[in-house]
Amino acid sequence: AVATSLFAPALFASIPFIVEKSSLTAANALLQSTMSVGVIFGPLLSGVGIALLNSQEVLRINVLTYIGSALFLVCISIPEVRQPGRTLKSSMSVYIKDLKEGIQFTFFRQPIILPLILTAGLYSFVMSAFHTLLPVFGRNMLKLGPVEVGYVTSGVGMGLFLASLFLAKVDLGPPWRRIRLLATTSLLTAFALWGFTEMTGLALSLFVVIVVGI
Repeated sequence: AVATSLFAPALFASIPFIVEKSSLTAANALLQSTMSVGVIFGPLLSGVGIALLNSQEVLRINVLTYIGSALFLVCISIPEVRQPGRTLKSSMSVYIKDLKEGIQFTFFRQPIILPLILTAGLYSFVMSAFHTLLPVFGRNMLKLGPVEVGYVTSGVGMGLFLASLFLAKVDLGPPWRRIRLLATTSLLTAFALWGFTEMTGLALSLFVVIVVGI
């Protein structure tokens, strides 16, 4: 979790150094689509692996994927402009100054950012709970085996992938349209989650989970 907390912000912060401002939405969508491919096939492979081997062996094999990811990241060159001649002391003073400016910008000069941060935090909380409880629901409510649980869990990735393709191709226009899209999809997710509690079959459950992923 600590590694992910460092990895994710650095990953998304690198995008503006790679693409033009007009392509940020498409670039984020494409990056999300690559993640969603992992969410699609990861649970499927995991379910098959658990069925054939066991959970411990699957975790050991998964170590190789992290090593491979690290090797690929080492090969990426990001044309970031660095400030020459900084010492550790001067860098720390710059970081503290940037932190203060960020706080002032967020809480005083751009008050709309704070509700977006709270929205993102609430989304992360809800979806983390959903991802954690989804295998439990699959085993206890739907009486699924590990392979079938993998099918249902991969449905989230399928929804993410479809949404990413949509965002990569469609111009969403002004910010108010994007906010409206967030509100609409949040309501759709709420209804889908409510419906998931009433599901009894694998096909319908998979469909609802895909809707949640979208």
